[in-house]
Amino acid sequence: MQPRFIVFFGAAALLFGCSSGGGGGGGFGDAGVTGGGGGFGAFGGFGSGGGNSGAAGQAGGGGFGGFAGAAGGGSTGATGGAGGSGACSATSVMCPKGCADLQTDPNNCGSCGYPCSAIPDSKAVCLSGKCGIECNPGRSLCGNECLDLQNDPNNCGACDKYCSKPSGGSALCQGGKCVDSCPTGQSACNGSCKNLSTDSANCGSCGNACTAPTGGSVSCAGGKCTTACPAGKTLCGTVCVDTQSDNLNCGACAYKCWGNHACSSGKCSTYSCAYASCDGECCDATEKCNSYWGTDINGKPVKHYYCG
Repeated sequence: MQPRFIVFFGAAALLFGCSSGGGGGGGFGDAGVTGGGGGFGAFGGFGSGGGNSGAAGQAGGGGFGGFAGAAGGGSTGATGGAGGSGACSATSVMCPKGCADLQTDPNNCGSCGYPCSAIPDSKAVCLSGKCGIECNPGRSLCGNECLDLQNDPNNCGACDKYCSKPSGGSALCQGGKCVDSCPTGQSACNGSCKNLSTDSANCGSCGNACTAPTGGSVSCAGGKCTTACPAGKTLCGTVCVDTQSDNLNCGACAYKCWGNHACSSGKCSTYSCAYASCDGECCDATEKCNSYWGTDINGKPVKHYYCG
């Protein structure tokens, strides 16, 4: 009958075997048991004859190598395996999902398992253990949005720089500058969309207003001002006149009847006055006929007339 002894070493139970006198080679030691910090190698058995070497202990992950088995009456057992490495770098710590740098890792920012969140058109970043965002190329951070300052009419060239739209049109942002946009055929003039081909207040260009002649009308056609007079009237300078009766434009523009005489049927009269007649004299347009009492060369009372 062979007695058996159990010896506890740490958390692993190791078994020694004994052989009877003059027996064969000693038995192999038990394999190392892997623990949380690595396994310990078992001791080899003892024998009476020239025994075999004990089995080498196995290395645990990040633990201690096993102890070599001792041969009974034979050579010493082989040395156990080396312990594995489980350490992180100097700037990282061990988190549940592996090593992480809490200062720069957006999935473990400041502490393990604390992820940073991104917003549209951006990516999440971790800077010095604090979450932040980095806008995509061509975008700038305005408040909590990543915006295109080159094309956004509400943030044109800078955050909150709003482009006002013209009346009848829309506002655009091009290259970071506000641009008025009007329907085809129209142009923005002082905050309003106008047709420069037909608008008499902006004819041909913004602010170029057409002036109507006295007694007539005006319009804009093809970007040019066009005046018009009523039927029977002719435009002379800036006034619509009747060249058949106007003594300043008798028969033609600027043809003035001499001595303030009247114009009839386009011809100057030799006897009628255009304005007031005063004792055979024709007054001009600003005068009237006046009179006063005096005496003649004989001392008799007589009434005198004059334009004034």
